[in-house]
Amino acid sequence: MTPTPLNDADPYVGIVDDLAYSYDGTFSRESIAAAVQEARDLLEPRSTIHTFLPVLVARQAREQLMAAAQAEGTPPTSSSPWGAATRARSSRASATRTGPSPIPMVSRSSSSARSATTSRGG
Repeated sequence: MTPTPLNDADPYVGIVDDLAYSYDGTFSRESIAAAVQEARDLLEPRSTIHTFLPVLVARQAREQLMAAAQAEGTPPTSSSPWGAATRARSSRASATRTGPSPIPMVSRSSSSARSATTSRGG
């Protein structure tokens, strides 16, 4: 008895759907489908593990679309999950950079530094 795949649907249709949602109002569905096809044409000949190909194609197509959107001055819509995830990451990163350190700094007094040096024979 051979196991049946859970989803026989073409994964690239789902990639186009996801990217069309993310870039709604920025790119047409045809432009997005073309970007996915270009990414697939680029990566498929070099792919050694075909199971991961859809993930790599999605990433490549998203990067191409993001670069094109930034060049045109129109990033993905704010309601898109990609835009929200990017904003969340950047706000966490800026909060980390500007906030106090969660790890307390332990300062060594000069006398304890001297005793540590003398105990090592220095």
